[in-house]
Amino acid sequence: VHSAATIAGIAFANAFLGVCHSMAHKLGSQFHIPHGLANALLICNVIRYNANDNPTKQTAFSQYDRPQARRRYAEIADHLGLSAPGDRTAAKIEKLLAWL
Repeated sequence: VHSAATIAGIAFANAFLGVCHSMAHKLGSQFHIPHGLANALLICNVIRYNANDNPTKQTAFSQYDRPQARRRYAEIADHLGLSAPGDRTAAKIEKLLAWL
């Protein structure tokens, strides 16, 4: 457990806390549900929120030159074998959401 906690600490120190994970902490403490379940309950809505090429309410980080979440969600669908040749990005994201 100590090793796993150390690895998790290293990961947290080098990554941004996403909106899903952040809200899951609040949801879990308010309604006394396990953290993993809280993340699972939120992830589809967070993906829908993040899958936007023209965000107006999201923070822009200097290391990113443009929003990339939409394209990356589509790539995840591709890697999971959920998409078909010729599927548009929106269709791939919907297939990913259905799979989740």
